Amino acid sequence: MEMGVADVTAAFLTSKDHNAERVGATLPCVLPRVPEENPFKNIPDDKYEELRRMAAEYEPGGTYLVEMGLYGLPCVAQLFDHKLEGVCKELGFKRVDTAIAVKAPPKGRRAQAIVMNWIDDLLTGAPPKEHKVLQETFNKRLGFGFVCMIGEGSERKFSRVDISRVSMGKIHLSQVSYLENTDTASLWEILKEKHPTKPWKGLDGKSAEPSTKEEVDNQYEKPIRAGVRTLQWGVRMNPLCVVWGHTVVQSISKPSRRVFKTVVRIIEMLKRHPDKRVFTSVVLVPVVHVYFDAAFKFATYATQLGYVVRILHSIELRGDLRSLLENWIAWATKRAGRKVGSSTAEEVLAFEFLLKKLFGIVALIKAMWGLKKVRVIVYTDSGPLHDQFRSGKAQTNATMQGVLEWYIQEMRVLGADL
Repeated sequence: MEMGVADVTAAFLTSKDHNAERVGATLPCVLPRVPEENPFKNIPDDKYEELRRMAAEYEPGGTYLVEMGLYGLPCVAQLFDHKLEGVCKELGFKRVDTAIAVKAPPKGRRAQAIVMNWIDDLLTGAPPKEHKVLQETFNKRLGFGFVCMIGEGSERKFSRVDISRVSMGKIHLSQVSYLENTDTASLWEILKEKHPTKPWKGLDGKSAEPSTKEEVDNQYEKPIRAGVRTLQWGVRMNPLCVVWGHTVVQSISKPSRRVFKTVVRIIEMLKRHPDKRVFTSVVLVPVVHVYFDAAFKFATYATQLGYVVRILHSIELRGDLRSLLENWIAWATKRAGRKVGSSTAEEVLAFEFLLKKLFGIVALIKAMWGLKKVRVIVYTDSGPLHDQFRSGKAQTNATMQGVLEWYIQEMRVLGADL
């Protein structure tokens, strides 16, 4: 399968505005004169004459309805997404997830082609002959400003992510270039400190705690917001560190020097250790391996939830650490919305957090491989939760029994094993 990256030129300007509430524009009192002869080499003469006639219909100082999606207008990204989805449907693609469309294959066969987009950046994949036609068609309908192939041994950027095609069956994703181009010198100037020469040992509980009333200093609000945006981009390909971004974002409403310094230090750590995600092709029927866990803090009864989803070609797991970090296709973490009183209760919340997302992930895998069923294996390190799930009987109260029965029902629908 060939892969390609493309950037759509003036994507929003080519998308018709179909919002219920529209925007009008008032023209200046003086408009520039339109030359009679065509001064543009890239515009045909007949097209230029048509544009001249259209321009003559507008009067200086007049107010007119904006028909296309201009940058800065409400929902402009959704307008282009709607147009892109329409073009994909005409070409036989089906939207199977947010920003992912596949060429629907016959039953029992994997997807023939795939199109992914991040706003106006496209990532395409298809067999060589079909891929060339696919890119040419999209170029005619949408207009590419930049397009390139990701061949074996090459590396390209897509939405601030470095895509390195090591071989036909292995891909590395990272944000090395993004982090290298992130200059933290100005951030240390705000702190009025010199750039540290020794590497930071790591994030501890105290440095990540929300600011106290005495620490709050609003002058750090804007720098923290800017730093957190950079941090959240920087951990997209580093799921082991994504919790850091979620932790510090909770302190935006209570900015302080300590929290801002923590953000800067985390960015520095990511720059020194830009992790790579490794993906190897799954030629046979995929098996979904899912892990969930929770971190429970007795002092505050607060809980952090998280999960990781992998796809492999078998139910067996290799024991080495390198293979454990391969083929992660989805991961997420969040802080629990309520306090819990035990480690088992926190595992229950993490299980719920996972199940609400797992159906969509499994549906995507089914669409990609053209399958009706997918083997799903869920792993837990909680003995009490595992025993209660196996027996179908909760060890606490009626509320927990109802929750447990819901879990068992959802797992049966998924066809998953715990």
